Amino acid sequence: MKIKQTILNLFSVCRLAGVLMIVLSFSMLSTKAQQKKQAAIPYEQVDQKPAFPGGYQALYQYLAKELKYPEADRKARTSGKVVLSFVVDEAGKVRDVEVVKSVSKALDAEAVRVLAASPQWNPGKLNNEPISVSYQLPVTFNAGS
Repeated sequence: MKIKQTILNLFSVCRLAGVLMIVLSFSMLSTKAQQKKQAAIPYEQVDQKPAFPGGYQALYQYLAKELKYPEADRKARTSGKVVLSFVVDEAGKVRDVEVVKSVSKALDAEAVRVLAASPQWNPGKLNNEPISVSYQLPVTFNAGS
C-alpha cells in the first residue's frame, strides 16, 4: 500500500511539474512576443537618423523627378505642403506612409505614391544597430504663378 501511495504521490508531483513547465513555457513565449512587439515600434530618438541614398539633395532631386502634378490641381493652381509620416525599417525600406497634413486628395496620393516607391534608404541606428525609425517629410507642391 505504501508503494502504491508513493507512486501516486510521485505521479502527482510529476503532473504538477509538467503543468508548471507548460505555464512557464507560455510565460516565456509571451515575454518574447512582447519584446518583439516592442522592438517593432519605430523609434523617434536615435543615434543616427535614416538617410536617403545621397542625402537630402538626392532625395529632393528624386521627388522633383518622380512627382507628377495632378492635372486638376495644376489647372486649379492648388499649391501647398503635404506632410508625410512614415517608417524607415531596419532594412531601409519605407513603409506605413501616411498623410499628416493634407493639401488635396490628389496631391496627397501623389506624394504618398512617390515616397512609398522610393529606393531603399540607409536605416537609422541606435547603439550601432539598425532599427525602425518614424520620420516626417514635407513635400511642397507649387502650381506656379
